[in-house]
Amino acid sequence: MITIPGAVAIEGHTDSIPYTGREFTSNWDLSAARALAVAHELFADRRVNESRFTVSGYASTKARVPNDSEANRARNRRVEIIIERGQDEQALPIQARPDGDTEGEPLSPRDIF
Repeated sequence: MITIPGAVAIEGHTDSIPYTGREFTSNWDLSAARALAVAHELFADRRVNESRFTVSGYASTKARVPNDSEANRARNRRVEIIIERGQDEQALPIQARPDGDTEGEPLSPRDIF
């Protein structure tokens, strides 16, 4: 992941059973904490560029399978790491007009974000 270019999303998920423990107030908190725990482990390696990452909790809103059995609920309790490999930044150069206006011209991801 260190050498693969692109934005990285760390997404935490839960099943649909409401959280009833004392450490978190809801499945939203639990899913965010799961994602953040993974992020902290990755960020322990100083070679990881933290600015490439987003960390999100989705609770039970993005289930992989129906929450209709214990086995399926277990599959929905997860953390996903998604690497979005965009187009090569050199592929979409800014083409400025003589007056400096770039409206309607292609931009690189670096210029947008």
